[in-house]
Amino acid sequence: MIIRIATEGQFRLDDAMLSQLNAMDNHLVQLIQTGDEGQFRTALNQLLDFVRQHGQPVSPEEILESDLILPPPDISLEEARELFKDEGLIPG
Repeated sequence: MIIRIATEGQFRLDDAMLSQLNAMDNHLVQLIQTGDEGQFRTALNQLLDFVRQHGQPVSPEEILESDLILPPPDISLEEARELFKDEGLIPG
């Protein structure tokens, strides 16, 4: 799957890692609902670091549609509330 981190670029991530990514997404949704900025920031950075560490960067010259777009690292808690609704970014 192709994942874009807004403001950074795209990464190829093995589909087998989707369940781990989804668990992190669900955890982030829970933290957003609590309104704890510190825990939200930590969990968001862990999610983005997971993609950076396990994904292969896609060359900027390669044009590919993203399967998933993650927010930039500096997204505010309020902005995240609008983005991570219901099931989060990944259904399930």
